[in-house]
Amino acid sequence: MKIIILEGPDGAGKSTIAADLGALGYRVVHHACPPSERTESGVFRHWLHRVYAHRKRKVVFDRLHLSDIIYGPMVRGSTPMTERGLDMLERYYEALDAQVVICLPPWRVALQNWLRSRDRQLVKHVADFNKVYRGYVDMLFRRRRNYVRYDYTRHYHLSFAKALVELHGTSLPDGVVGSQHPRFLVIGERSITRLNLPLLDTRGSSGWLYDAMHEAGYEEHEMTFVNALAPNKTPQLIERVWFHFNKTPTILALGAIAQRLCRDRCLPAESFEHPQFWKRFHVRQRKDYVRRLAQVRRNSP
Repeated sequence: MKIIILEGPDGAGKSTIAADLGALGYRVVHHACPPSERTESGVFRHWLHRVYAHRKRKVVFDRLHLSDIIYGPMVRGSTPMTERGLDMLERYYEALDAQVVICLPPWRVALQNWLRSRDRQLVKHVADFNKVYRGYVDMLFRRRRNYVRYDYTRHYHLSFAKALVELHGTSLPDGVVGSQHPRFLVIGERSITRLNLPLLDTRGSSGWLYDAMHEAGYEEHEMTFVNALAPNKTPQLIERVWFHFNKTPTILALGAIAQRLCRDRCLPAESFEHPQFWKRFHVRQRKDYVRRLAQVRRNSP
Protein backbone atom coordinates (compact mmCIF):
# COMPACT_ATOMS: atom_id res chain seq x y z
CA MET A 1 0.00 0.00 0.00
CA LYS A 2 1.52 3.31 -1.09
CA ILE A 3 -0.60 5.88 0.76
CA ILE A 4 -1.65 5.58 4.40
CA ILE A 5 -3.61 8.28 6.26
CA LEU A 6 -3.44 8.18 10.06
CA GLU A 7 -6.25 9.90 11.94
CA GLY A 8 -7.49 9.95 15.52
CA PRO A 9 -7.57 12.00 18.72
CA ASP A 10 -4.48 13.14 20.61
CA GLY A 11 -2.83 10.32 22.54
CA ALA A 12 -4.12 7.60 20.22
CA GLY A 13 -0.79 6.24 18.95
CA LYS A 14 -0.57 7.94 15.54
CA SER A 15 3.00 9.17 15.95
CA THR A 16 4.25 5.72 16.99
CA ILE A 17 2.73 4.04 13.94
CA ALA A 18 3.99 6.85 11.69
CA ALA A 19 7.53 6.35 13.03
CA ASP A 20 7.29 2.59 12.41
CA LEU A 21 6.14 3.18 8.85
CA GLY A 22 8.96 5.70 8.38
CA ALA A 23 11.43 3.00 9.43
CA LEU A 24 9.84 0.69 6.85
CA GLY A 25 10.55 3.10 3.99
CA TYR A 26 7.59 5.48 4.06
CA ARG A 27 7.93 9.23 3.90
CA VAL A 28 6.15 10.75 6.91
CA VAL A 29 4.14 13.92 6.19
CA HIS A 30 2.65 15.93 9.06
CA HIS A 31 -0.33 18.20 8.41
CA ALA A 32 -0.92 20.42 11.40
CA CYS A 33 -1.97 23.52 9.40
CA PRO A 34 -5.55 23.70 8.08
CA PRO A 35 -6.46 24.96 4.60
CA SER A 36 -6.35 28.74 4.40
CA GLU A 37 -9.49 29.02 2.22
CA ARG A 38 -12.41 28.18 4.49
CA THR A 39 -14.99 27.22 1.88
CA GLU A 40 -16.00 23.65 1.12
CA SER A 41 -14.57 23.91 -2.38
CA GLY A 42 -11.30 25.37 -1.07
CA VAL A 43 -10.90 22.73 1.63
CA PHE A 44 -11.75 20.00 -0.89
CA ARG A 45 -9.08 21.18 -3.32
CA HIS A 46 -6.52 21.63 -0.53
CA TRP A 47 -6.72 18.03 0.69
CA LEU A 48 -7.07 16.60 -2.81
CA HIS A 49 -3.89 18.26 -4.04
CA ARG A 50 -1.98 17.29 -0.88
CA VAL A 51 -2.57 13.62 -1.57
CA TYR A 52 -2.15 13.76 -5.35
CA ALA A 53 1.19 15.53 -4.95
CA HIS A 54 2.47 12.35 -3.24
CA ARG A 55 0.58 9.76 -5.28
CA LYS A 56 3.71 8.18 -6.79
CA ARG A 57 5.52 7.77 -3.46
CA LYS A 58 5.18 5.58 -0.42
CA VAL A 59 3.87 8.11 2.07
CA VAL A 60 2.11 8.16 5.43
CA PHE A 61 0.13 11.24 6.45
CA ASP A 62 0.06 11.96 10.19
CA ARG A 63 -3.35 13.68 10.22
CA LEU A 64 -5.17 14.89 7.15
CA HIS A 65 -8.74 15.71 6.14
CA LEU A 66 -10.71 14.11 8.99
CA SER A 67 -8.79 16.09 11.61
CA ASP A 68 -9.79 19.33 9.91
CA ILE A 69 -13.45 18.27 9.99
CA ILE A 70 -13.45 17.15 13.63
CA TYR A 71 -11.22 19.80 15.19
CA GLY A 72 -12.48 22.67 13.02
CA PRO A 73 -15.72 23.40 14.93
CA MET A 74 -13.82 23.65 18.23
CA VAL A 75 -10.70 25.47 17.07
CA ARG A 76 -12.11 27.68 14.29
CA GLY A 77 -15.82 27.72 15.15
CA SER A 78 -17.00 25.58 12.22
CA THR A 79 -16.02 23.35 9.34
CA PRO A 80 -17.14 24.04 5.76
CA MET A 81 -16.99 20.36 4.81
CA THR A 82 -20.30 18.54 4.43
CA GLU A 83 -20.97 14.86 3.92
CA ARG A 84 -21.03 15.59 0.20
CA GLY A 85 -17.56 17.13 0.24
CA LEU A 86 -16.14 14.28 2.30
CA ASP A 87 -17.66 11.61 0.05
CA MET A 88 -16.38 13.30 -3.10
CA LEU A 89 -12.90 13.78 -1.63
CA GLU A 90 -12.60 10.14 -0.63
CA ARG A 91 -13.56 9.02 -4.15
CA TYR A 92 -10.14 10.25 -5.23
CA TYR A 93 -8.37 8.67 -2.26
CA GLU A 94 -9.96 5.30 -3.00
CA ALA A 95 -8.90 5.52 -6.64
CA LEU A 96 -5.29 5.78 -5.41
CA ASP A 97 -5.88 2.85 -3.02
CA ALA A 98 -5.17 5.10 -0.06
CA GLN A 99 -6.07 3.58 3.29
CA VAL A 100 -7.47 5.66 6.15
CA VAL A 101 -6.47 4.28 9.58
CA ILE A 102 -8.31 5.67 12.60
CA CYS A 103 -6.20 5.27 15.73
CA LEU A 104 -8.70 4.82 18.54
CA PRO A 105 -7.76 3.16 21.84
CA PRO A 106 -10.41 2.93 24.61
CA TRP A 107 -11.67 6.34 25.74
CA ARG A 108 -10.17 6.10 29.22
CA VAL A 109 -6.72 5.28 27.81
CA ALA A 110 -6.83 8.13 25.27
CA LEU A 111 -8.04 10.54 27.96
CA GLN A 112 -5.18 9.65 30.32
CA ASN A 113 -2.65 10.14 27.51
CA TRP A 114 -4.18 13.50 26.63
CA LEU A 115 -4.20 14.67 30.25
CA ARG A 116 -0.47 13.97 30.58
CA SER A 117 0.31 16.26 27.63
CA ARG A 118 -2.66 18.62 27.59
CA ASP A 119 -0.51 21.76 27.42
CA ARG A 120 0.94 20.62 24.07
CA GLN A 121 -2.35 19.49 22.53
CA LEU A 122 -4.76 21.31 20.24
CA VAL A 123 -7.75 21.19 22.63
CA LYS A 124 -7.35 22.10 26.28
CA HIS A 125 -10.65 21.12 27.95
CA VAL A 126 -11.99 17.66 28.76
CA ALA A 127 -15.35 18.46 27.17
CA ASP A 128 -13.63 19.30 23.88
CA PHE A 129 -11.50 16.17 24.04
CA ASN A 130 -14.67 14.11 24.50
CA LYS A 131 -16.22 15.75 21.42
CA VAL A 132 -13.12 14.89 19.40
CA TYR A 133 -13.16 11.29 20.58
CA ARG A 134 -16.87 10.90 19.80
CA GLY A 135 -16.28 12.47 16.40
CA TYR A 136 -13.81 9.77 15.46
CA VAL A 137 -16.11 7.06 16.82
CA ASP A 138 -18.85 8.41 14.55
CA MET A 139 -16.46 8.45 11.58
CA LEU A 140 -15.42 4.87 12.24
CA PHE A 141 -18.76 3.23 12.90
CA ARG A 142 -21.47 5.40 11.32
CA ARG A 143 -19.97 6.25 7.94
CA ARG A 144 -19.99 3.41 5.45
CA ARG A 145 -16.31 3.65 4.59
CA ASN A 146 -13.49 1.13 4.56
CA TYR A 147 -11.61 2.70 7.45
CA VAL A 148 -9.28 0.50 9.51
CA ARG A 149 -9.19 0.84 13.30
CA TYR A 150 -5.91 0.67 15.21
CA ASP A 151 -6.07 0.16 18.98
CA TYR A 152 -2.57 0.06 20.44
CA THR A 153 -3.86 -1.65 23.59
CA ARG A 154 -4.82 -4.64 21.43
CA HIS A 155 -2.37 -4.55 18.51
CA TYR A 156 1.42 -4.40 18.73
CA HIS A 157 2.35 -1.27 16.81
CA LEU A 158 5.22 -2.69 14.73
CA SER A 159 3.21 -5.75 13.66
CA PHE A 160 0.30 -3.49 12.71
CA ALA A 161 2.61 -1.24 10.66
CA LYS A 162 4.06 -4.25 8.83
CA ALA A 163 0.56 -5.53 8.09
CA LEU A 164 -0.33 -2.19 6.50
CA VAL A 165 2.82 -2.30 4.36
CA GLU A 166 2.01 -5.81 3.19
CA LEU A 167 -1.46 -4.84 1.97
CA HIS A 168 -1.00 -4.78 -1.80
CA GLY A 169 -3.94 -3.02 -3.38
CA THR A 170 -4.18 -1.57 -6.87
CA SER A 171 -4.90 1.92 -8.09
CA LEU A 172 -7.47 2.71 -10.72
CA PRO A 173 -6.20 3.81 -14.15
CA ASP A 174 -5.14 7.44 -14.47
CA GLY A 175 -8.10 9.76 -14.76
CA VAL A 176 -10.53 7.32 -13.08
CA VAL A 177 -11.87 7.92 -9.57
CA GLY A 178 -14.24 6.13 -7.22
CA SER A 179 -14.88 2.54 -6.29
CA GLN A 180 -12.50 -0.29 -7.15
CA HIS A 181 -15.54 -2.57 -7.70
CA PRO A 182 -18.24 -0.38 -9.24
CA ARG A 183 -21.73 -1.24 -10.29
CA PHE A 184 -21.91 1.96 -12.36
CA LEU A 185 -19.35 3.77 -14.53
CA VAL A 186 -20.32 7.44 -14.90
CA ILE A 187 -18.77 9.20 -17.91
CA GLY A 188 -18.60 12.98 -17.97
CA GLU A 189 -17.09 15.34 -20.58
CA ARG A 190 -13.58 16.61 -19.77
CA SER A 191 -11.48 18.22 -17.10
CA ILE A 192 -10.32 21.79 -17.57
CA THR A 193 -7.41 21.42 -15.13
CA ARG A 194 -4.04 19.74 -15.53
CA LEU A 195 -5.26 16.92 -13.31
CA ASN A 196 -7.22 14.66 -15.63
CA LEU A 197 -9.92 13.98 -13.05
CA PRO A 198 -13.72 14.05 -13.35
CA LEU A 199 -16.05 16.14 -11.19
CA LEU A 200 -13.17 18.10 -9.67
CA ASP A 201 -15.22 20.32 -7.37
CA THR A 202 -18.03 20.23 -4.84
CA ARG A 203 -19.83 23.15 -6.48
CA GLY A 204 -21.78 23.56 -9.73
CA SER A 205 -22.72 20.56 -11.82
CA SER A 206 -20.47 18.21 -9.81
CA GLY A 207 -22.28 18.97 -6.56
CA TRP A 208 -25.65 18.94 -8.33
CA LEU A 209 -24.93 15.46 -9.73
CA TYR A 210 -23.79 14.17 -6.33
CA ASP A 211 -27.05 15.29 -4.73
CA ALA A 212 -29.16 13.86 -7.55
CA MET A 213 -27.44 10.47 -7.53
CA HIS A 214 -27.62 10.06 -3.78
CA GLU A 215 -31.26 11.10 -3.79
CA ALA A 216 -31.83 8.40 -6.42
CA GLY A 217 -30.30 5.79 -4.11
CA TYR A 218 -26.77 5.44 -5.49
CA GLU A 219 -24.06 4.64 -2.93
CA GLU A 220 -20.42 5.67 -3.06
CA HIS A 221 -19.07 2.12 -3.11
CA GLU A 222 -20.91 1.32 -6.33
CA MET A 223 -19.84 4.30 -8.47
CA THR A 224 -16.73 5.09 -10.52
CA PHE A 225 -16.22 8.23 -12.62
CA VAL A 226 -14.19 9.10 -15.73
CA ASN A 227 -14.19 11.81 -18.40
CA ALA A 228 -14.81 11.15 -22.09
CA LEU A 229 -12.03 13.56 -23.12
CA ALA A 230 -8.60 14.34 -21.72
CA PRO A 231 -7.81 18.01 -20.93
CA ASN A 232 -6.31 18.36 -24.45
CA LYS A 233 -9.69 17.21 -25.87
CA THR A 234 -8.43 13.84 -27.16
CA PRO A 235 -10.82 10.91 -26.58
CA GLN A 236 -9.93 8.66 -23.66
CA LEU A 237 -9.81 4.86 -23.92
CA ILE A 238 -13.13 4.34 -22.20
CA GLU A 239 -13.33 0.71 -23.33
CA ARG A 240 -10.16 -0.10 -21.38
CA VAL A 241 -11.67 1.44 -18.27
CA TRP A 242 -14.89 -0.52 -18.76
CA PHE A 243 -13.04 -3.84 -19.13
CA HIS A 244 -10.67 -3.02 -16.24
CA PHE A 245 -13.18 -4.37 -13.72
CA ASN A 246 -13.96 -8.03 -13.02
CA LYS A 247 -17.63 -7.35 -13.67
CA THR A 248 -18.36 -4.76 -16.33
CA PRO A 249 -20.42 -1.92 -14.79
CA THR A 250 -23.47 -0.22 -16.25
CA ILE A 251 -22.40 2.93 -18.10
CA LEU A 252 -24.11 6.26 -17.49
CA ALA A 253 -23.11 8.67 -20.28
CA LEU A 254 -23.62 12.31 -19.28
CA GLY A 255 -24.02 14.66 -22.23
CA ALA A 256 -23.57 14.47 -26.01
CA ILE A 257 -19.77 14.03 -25.95
CA ALA A 258 -19.89 11.01 -23.65
CA GLN A 259 -22.80 9.51 -25.55
CA ARG A 260 -21.06 9.91 -28.92
CA LEU A 261 -17.87 8.34 -27.60
CA CYS A 262 -19.80 5.34 -26.29
CA ARG A 263 -21.51 4.90 -29.67
CA ASP A 264 -18.19 5.14 -31.51
CA ARG A 265 -16.66 2.48 -29.23
CA CYS A 266 -19.79 0.29 -29.37
CA LEU A 267 -20.26 0.48 -25.61
CA PRO A 268 -23.77 0.06 -24.20
CA ALA A 269 -24.75 3.11 -22.19
CA GLU A 270 -27.67 4.76 -20.46
CA SER A 271 -27.84 8.31 -21.83
CA PHE A 272 -28.46 11.38 -19.68
CA GLU A 273 -28.28 15.08 -20.32
CA HIS A 274 -25.17 16.61 -18.76
CA PRO A 275 -25.95 18.01 -15.28
CA GLN A 276 -24.75 21.47 -16.36
CA PHE A 277 -27.33 21.51 -19.17
CA TRP A 278 -30.11 20.18 -16.96
CA LYS A 279 -29.56 22.58 -14.07
CA ARG A 280 -29.40 25.49 -16.51
CA PHE A 281 -32.40 24.74 -18.72
CA HIS A 282 -34.56 22.32 -16.68
CA VAL A 283 -34.07 23.50 -13.13
CA ARG A 284 -37.75 22.91 -12.34
CA GLN A 285 -37.62 19.36 -13.66
CA ARG A 286 -34.88 18.15 -11.30
CA LYS A 287 -37.17 15.42 -9.96
CA ASP A 288 -37.44 13.97 -13.48
CA TYR A 289 -33.65 13.59 -13.65
CA VAL A 290 -33.56 11.95 -10.23
CA ARG A 291 -36.44 9.66 -11.16
CA ARG A 292 -34.64 8.48 -14.31
CA LEU A 293 -31.43 7.85 -12.35
CA ALA A 294 -33.38 5.79 -9.83
CA GLN A 295 -35.03 3.79 -12.62
CA VAL A 296 -31.65 2.92 -14.15
CA ARG A 297 -30.34 1.82 -10.78
CA ARG A 298 -33.35 -0.42 -10.14
CA ASN A 299 -33.04 -2.07 -13.57
CA SER A 300 -29.25 -2.59 -13.49
CA PRO A 301 -27.78 -5.96 -12.46
